Amino acid sequence: MGRTTSHARSTYTRWPLALNAVSAAFVPVLITVNTVGSVIYQATRSSRSRKVTKLVEQYLSAQRDLNDDLVAKYDQLIEIPNIHVSDSLTVLERAFSPDVVVPTLGSVELTTKMGVDEAEVLDTEERALNFFLA
Repeated sequence: MGRTTSHARSTYTRWPLALNAVSAAFVPVLITVNTVGSVIYQATRSSRSRKVTKLVEQYLSAQRDLNDDLVAKYDQLIEIPNIHVSDSLTVLERAFSPDVVVPTLGSVELTTKMGVDEAEVLDTEERALNFFLA
């Protein structure tokens, strides 16, 4: 038993020396690895930065193109209601005109625009009398 203890003591006393020798051998290797790692990191960081910059530029370009397309479509869609509002105001002006002939001609024009068959449109005085008095 005494022998094991002295053997264990001698082993433990050698460990710090062994660790110092191992660490002394690895320090230059670690410094080299650390330096190479730093160089690789800087290179990939700048490369990654260029890639990110390129991606952001592509994204912004796509956003500008999409914005231009949407503005053009929006302008087209806004123009349609403006035309219809203008037509509607014209119809309203005719419909409430104090002159009886103006609303009558306006309703004839409106029915033809709406796709009513011309044979059914009351566009003459004779047709109107036949329709209401018959």
